[in-house]
Amino acid sequence: MPQFGAAVLTAMPMELAPVRRRMQNPQPFPALGKRAVTGHLGGVNVVATAVGVGTRRAEETTERLFRSASVPLVIVVGIAGASAPHLKIGDVVVPESVIHGPAGTTHTSTESVARPDRKGTIRTHNELLVDPDGVAALHRSGVVAMDMETGAIAAVCERHGVAWTAFRAIGDNPERPVDPDSMTMLNPDGTGNVGAALRFVVRHPLRIPGLVRMGRDGAKACNAAAAAAEKALQNL
Repeated sequence: MPQFGAAVLTAMPMELAPVRRRMQNPQPFPALGKRAVTGHLGGVNVVATAVGVGTRRAEETTERLFRSASVPLVIVVGIAGASAPHLKIGDVVVPESVIHGPAGTTHTSTESVARPDRKGTIRTHNELLVDPDGVAALHRSGVVAMDMETGAIAAVCERHGVAWTAFRAIGDNPERPVDPDSMTMLNPDGTGNVGAALRFVVRHPLRIPGLVRMGRDGAKACNAAAAAAEKALQNL
């Protein structure tokens, strides 16, 4: 079984892309799927892939990772939605813990590999939470950001005795919320569904500027998360 210094897991290919751009000599790693690559990131030999959207795919791919490679550390990299109003687009949250909402469990990060821009608790959901009252309630409960994969990945890591941490950059916040229908334009593997997107913009042309803004904010967050992960690996 091949050994690596760390594994980097994203949900969507758009989150994996800036990670791959920062890798030296990326090579395919088909044992973990068609998007998986190996190479050096921050001077560390890593394997990286996109797990897909949601907790089920995240859990399945993390289990497959541990069947395919030996890694002492898993780093989750990608976008999160802020529930804390002080978090700005591109701020990086390195959670001290994650609440795995579907399972009702809490998992503590077992590795502190860099000074984060923001600390706190994130919550993993299986659906996009866009209701302002629900987001505000999460913030009052101590949750600073939300995603759809970290809790599931953390749970698998803990079952296997593998350290984990996450670098989640803010792609939307209460001031710049995500479009509630954005998930309908994604395939389950996190790639864009072009047909669904075209149908959406034809039906809702007035929402096109918001989608463009979301794309810019998402790209900024993806780059920020990848840069933070690279810096953290340099400090290992």
